[in-house]
Order: sequence, then C-alpha cells, then structure tokens
Amino acid sequence: MHKRLIPFTILWDFDGTLLPSDPYDSEHTLLLSGLQASGEKLSPSKRIVANAIIFMDRRQWMGPAFKKYYAWILSGTPLSRIEEVSKRLARKISDADRAALRSLFNAGHPMMIISCGTTNLIERILDLADIKSCFVRIEGNRLLSADGRITGIERRIIHPADKLKPVREQCLDADRVIAVGDGYTDLPLLAWAGVPVLMDRSRRKGKPRTSGRYHDIASIPEIVGLIDRLSAKTGRGPSRRKEK
Repeated sequence: MHKRLIPFTILWDFDGTLLPSDPYDSEHTLLLSGLQASGEKLSPSKRIVANAIIFMDRRQWMGPAFKKYYAWILSGTPLSRIEEVSKRLARKISDADRAALRSLFNAGHPMMIISCGTTNLIERILDLADIKSCFVRIEGNRLLSADGRITGIERRIIHPADKLKPVREQCLDADRVIAVGDGYTDLPLLAWAGVPVLMDRSRRKGKPRTSGRYHDIASIPEIVGLIDRLSAKTGRGPSRRKEK
C-alpha cells in the first residue's frame, strides 16, 4: 500500500513566472497600451513619464515608487483597456503551462499567487486562460475605479517583504511550501519557504548570492517533476526545517 503524500502549498509570483514577461510584464504592457491607443491618448506629460518608468522599472531602478506613477498615468483610463490587454497576455500562457497547473491542482496542491503586480490584470488573464480556478487566493495591488474608469490603486504588496503578509495570515508551514519566483521582489518569500524555486525561462538571468539552496527551473511543468523527486526521497517531501 502506498503512503498518502502530504500536499505542498505552492506560492507563485506572476509576472515572469506564471506569465512570460520578455520583454514587458503585465503592468508595462498596460501602460504601453495607453501609449499606443488610437482612441483616447495619454497627455504629453503622461507619455513622457510612462516611457521613463517602464525603462527604469525594467532595470529594477524604480522599486515601490513605480506604483505611484503607474496609478497616476492610468488615472482616467477606461476599464475596457484591462480587458483588451488581458486577452493579449492570456495567449502568452502556453498549453503546456496550463496543463501543468491543472495537474498540480488536481493532485491536491493548494496554490496561491502573491505578486507586486495588479490583481485586476492577473485575475482577468487567468480567467481568459481558463486556469483561475486553480488558485485558492490571489494577492496583489488592485486598481480602483468609478464610472468605468480607473481612479487609483489600492497598494497592498509594494515592498518585497510585503509578500510575507499573506503567508502569515494563512499560518502556513514553511516546510510544506514551494515558493516560485523570478526576481528580487521574491527573495524574502524564497528565503522563508522550505522549497524555494527560481524560475528563469530564458536561462539568461544571474542568480542571487543566496541561491545555493534554490531549485532552478525554466518552465512550469518542471514543478511537477520537482514534487515527484522531493516526494520520492522521503515518501512525504523534505524534512522539517528548524526555524531560526
């Protein structure tokens, strides 16, 4: 008789992890849609700032300040823009990635998304990709609206350390958590998780200095194989880490 395996909780970043973001992530794409719109166009000042913050954020020069200018640029934008961008981005999630996420869900692994990105975009992209139901919780920053237009943003996860708030609320056991991320905003969560995973779809990114204990993957289906290997070692996954 096979011993019943204890499920992992899998925490996902979104941009660059669940959603391929080369060259632009979902928030950059939403800003670019305003620059390229043939109808309601951004003012000259917003166009200049949008180009500047996209350039700087891609080089990780903006940090939390990005959201302040992001919300200002989007203020007054029709909510329909989110739908247009979401349809385009949902197509970037491959059939293989969708199948792997459904497989993890069907295997009983609870999955959450904890992102510094925009929840409205994340939810709609996943909905259009028909995989939103795979996730029990989605945490990020929600765009606010009135009369069909964006008015601001509810900032909940701005700093990298903010990603630890949802896991503390859930009282998760770090030893049974797989955290998957691709950038510097994921480092606190990766340091906390019992199984930290670095996603590098391009195989071109440099690793953080602390990456010695990390598992490296280039695609979502590799998580399925990783869980199989971890479970095969002990029959239940990794042994419990001692908290410092």
